[in-house]
Amino acid sequence: MLDKVYFGGTYAYKNFINDDERLELEEWILSKKELMTFSRPINSEEDQYTPGLKRHFKVLHPDDKKPEIFHRVRNKLLDLENITNPLPAPGNLDWIGIVGEGAYVEPHCDANFPNYYTVRYNLLVSFPDAGGRPIYGDEILPVEEKMLWRCDAGIVKHSSEIVKGDKLRINLSYGFSFEF
Repeated sequence: MLDKVYFGGTYAYKNFINDDERLELEEWILSKKELMTFSRPINSEEDQYTPGLKRHFKVLHPDDKKPEIFHRVRNKLLDLENITNPLPAPGNLDWIGIVGEGAYVEPHCDANFPNYYTVRYNLLVSFPDAGGRPIYGDEILPVEEKMLWRCDAGIVKHSSEIVKGDKLRINLSYGFSFEF
């Protein structure tokens, strides 16, 4: 049984993946960094682009080849949350992302389909030693590596602290649309 914890108006599952799964996901995501694009600010924040791996992501389209572990983790999530016949999130669907030292996720809400809101389940595959914690509404969430946390992304403004240090913040985000 997974340890479900509540904080900041949401919840998370500790150790959603084991160490072997974490390493397999990290290897896969890092292998895709050349296909990732720089994630430009959308709300007039300072442009974070500098040489090196700072804030990059890739939308995972339905026809993109994904490893078996991606599907295994997704199915575990769907079973745990009792999500049947899931509708994808608009625009960003599922995605993988990497945030490096000095970068952050700017405050934003995700797009919604009419009469639906976007929910993202964010799996923290790698987590920095300092900074990088999600800011959900006005609260900094006490997340951990290998934790899966729910973000009502189409309703609650969210962002992150600036990542500090050499350890990357690597995220696998599963996105769904739920009826209001």
